[in-house]
Amino acid sequence: MKKRVFLSVIMVTVLSVCILAHAENAQNSEAEKYREVMQMTKEAVTLLLEKGRDGLAEISDPKGKWVKGDLYVFVYGLKGAERGVIIGHPRQGLVGKNFLRVRDRNGKIFAAEFLRIAESESGEGWSEYWWPRLEGSEPEPKLSYIANVPGKDMLAGVGIHGGHTLEEAMKLLNP
Repeated sequence: MKKRVFLSVIMVTVLSVCILAHAENAQNSEAEKYREVMQMTKEAVTLLLEKGRDGLAEISDPKGKWVKGDLYVFVYGLKGAERGVIIGHPRQGLVGKNFLRVRDRNGKIFAAEFLRIAESESGEGWSEYWWPRLEGSEPEPKLSYIANVPGKDMLAGVGIHGGHTLEEAMKLLNP
């Protein structure tokens, strides 16, 4: 009897350790997705710094290197007639459209927030809004990392549909 109890305690302990390890790995994996979004945005900024507007064709190629499954780069203009206009996006029908009056399903004018982030002191940050997947039509919660392209009057962003709120994502990134 004591032997069975002892074995049961050992089995529960091992199982608990395995569950905790799995949970920690899942959190690390989720955090890696958000880091990938940030990295991809920064790489797009580098491309646009080097190539300027010539880099927009690469970013807008739906089969190009700037589309990785549900992750893709988008670019908005910051100044003049292009302020709030998508100038680079793999969904070709969106290029040239001004989004400064477009609201998501919760009423948020997300393009205005993108501009505020890009024009902030840090020039980068996260935005939370509703947007359809690249191959979808129904809006879903999305978090995007936005960064100013210094001296180029544009911002770049990459977003992720993942079901996390902005607060949850920041806890994953900064435990």
